[in-house]
Amino acid sequence: MKKHMLILLVLFSLAATFAASFEKGAKVYVADKTAKVKSSTGWFASTVTTAEYGDVCTVLESKSNKTQVEVNGKTGWISNSSLTSKKIAKENSVLGSIDNLALAGKGLKASAENDLADAQEKIKADAKDAAEKTKEAAKDAGGKAKSSLEETVNSAKDSAKDTLNDAKKNLKKLLDD
Repeated sequence: MKKHMLILLVLFSLAATFAASFEKGAKVYVADKTAKVKSSTGWFASTVTTAEYGDVCTVLESKSNKTQVEVNGKTGWISNSSLTSKKIAKENSVLGSIDNLALAGKGLKASAENDLADAQEKIKADAKDAAEKTKEAAKDAGGKAKSSLEETVNSAKDSAKDTLNDAKKNLKKLLDD
């Protein structure tokens, strides 16, 4: 049992030694929605600032699980798990939303981003076409309704004229008798 514990301790030590670290001077990006930048590597260190998704950080020093960075003009330590060396677009771009941008930071391939952008453009074009067709249909329906209304009015006028003419004839007949 003691041998197993010793082996596990050695393995964890080696894992900590080879854990992700970043090269001094490198640009890294915040891969979490928010990440606290602390004054030191300790658990109870005060928070210097909060970095947001996509913020660019300059590496000052890197340890096994924490990296000292300069971000938004402030210096502090941030967990390596909150950082990525992959460039992250901070603003909405072809992907459309921050949620979708998170996919890019987590390894979405450029071809998939391009496919998504193409699909969004097609959807926009299709929506525009549908709006134009709806507008034309409304014009046609409006024109047909107007035409139908004009026909009804003309028919009513004709009917009223006929009724008036019949009344005149009947009145004339009564007067002649």
